[in-house]
Amino acid sequence: MRRTSRLKPEQRNEIKKWAASAPKQLPKFLPKGLPMDRKERLLIGLESRKVNAENAVALVLKEHKLIDSLLHGFSSRIPHVKFGCSRGLLVLSEKRPDLLYPKIDRFFALLGSENRILKWNAIGILGNLAAVDRDRRIRSLLPKLYECLSGGELITANNTIAAPGMLGRAFPEEQERITARLLEIEHAKFKTDECRNIAIGKAILAVTMFLNPAGDWKEVLDFARRQRDNGRRATATKAEAFLRKYERAEPAPKSVRNKPRIFTNASEAAGRSPLLENRRN
Repeated sequence: MRRTSRLKPEQRNEIKKWAASAPKQLPKFLPKGLPMDRKERLLIGLESRKVNAENAVALVLKEHKLIDSLLHGFSSRIPHVKFGCSRGLLVLSEKRPDLLYPKIDRFFALLGSENRILKWNAIGILGNLAAVDRDRRIRSLLPKLYECLSGGELITANNTIAAPGMLGRAFPEEQERITARLLEIEHAKFKTDECRNIAIGKAILAVTMFLNPAGDWKEVLDFARRQRDNGRRATATKAEAFLRKYERAEPAPKSVRNKPRIFTNASEAAGRSPLLENRRN
């Protein structure tokens, strides 16, 4: 007996439109036996959660044209497809920001989205794209990031806080202002002290992304020292790790600064990609 899809007719139509640019050859992990062509199976895989963001990225790295399909997935009415595409592009921006940089306008447009998850992922993607931003367009994102940091909403702050760190790494001339804004989190108003303590721990990680060991970081050290007795153990641990790395070094005059550098890969710039790890901490 022939198997039938559990999707509604309108969902199948949505899939057909989305899958128009999918590659002909699909990986083995996609579902088989469904009454649909190979292109449709890609979205069915996302919808049924048999294809996750990492699988989608693996496919995109082999077939770059699929990037347009992932971008189109942002407007899907199927939640698993919409957020699967968004997550996939976030992962791709960490691995190969150069592939997504030509699509930068799409991510700027998402900053005004009413869907907060899409907006947060767009911020993370733009933060990763800063590593290859030769036109220096992403620097204009900083005022928006500062607004998110000072809004007093933990989820928004935590999903935003890594991006200033990545922009500080890409634009050394902005590091002093970015540092000042990150340190202000210590006195920002959150719903609870625990929320503020969580944000403080992430601020320490963000500063570490671009801290110049040859510069003057006294204010940052003082900030980290105050967190040794932070009521949140994880934040106190981050402060101790930071101080072990930087406290013994002799600071140089303020005039010493890193020279601007453009990276071809976000992982190369960071040593490792911090955004997804930052969300888990």
